[in-house]
Amino acid sequence: MPLTTAIDRPRWSRAARYAVGAAVLAGVYLTSLYSYNLFHGLAELFSVVVEAAVFVIAWNARRYFANNYVLSLGIALLFVAGVEVLHTLAYQGLSVFPGYTANLATQLWIVARALQTLALIAAPLLMRHRFRAGWYLAAFGALWGILLILIFTRTFPDAFVPESGLTTFKVVSEYVICAFLLGALGLLVWRRRAFETAVFRGWRLPFW
Repeated sequence: MPLTTAIDRPRWSRAARYAVGAAVLAGVYLTSLYSYNLFHGLAELFSVVVEAAVFVIAWNARRYFANNYVLSLGIALLFVAGVEVLHTLAYQGLSVFPGYTANLATQLWIVARALQTLALIAAPLLMRHRFRAGWYLAAFGALWGILLILIFTRTFPDAFVPESGLTTFKVVSEYVICAFLLGALGLLVWRRRAFETAVFRGWRLPFW
């Protein structure tokens, strides 16, 4: 009897996690039927919470890492989360930034994805080099600030024009970001020996 309980308990626990996850996804989908702005806000909020949590964990555990991958990624994701908060607030219909069109939210989305891609490329390259977290935090913060200044001073290229829709800059940027994401994946595979096999393949994720 104890053996059966020990075997069945993880299965029930896993089923419960899947059920909760399915219920959350169903609830988020139902919000889209009521208000797309609400759905979009919740989806972005989830992303921001995850990114902020990665930073908090990475920063507080930085003395225990065998390499710089998680720390460099966590620092960068803090600024990605900041841009995504602004993107959510700038979404058309919320009227948080009067005088701006949907172009603002689209520009912020491009910047968030670009910073995220840069973080994923930099992390494998920096993981075995001497790393100063404070300097990296300042450098990424400076880049973050410059990009936001360019956007809010209307110097950043337009990503959306109300009369004609998405611009060539926005479309090309997405293709470039996708190409660099593939490059980031290649770098991660190249550095795979720096991770335990189970960690690299994701076999021991807590929700798996």
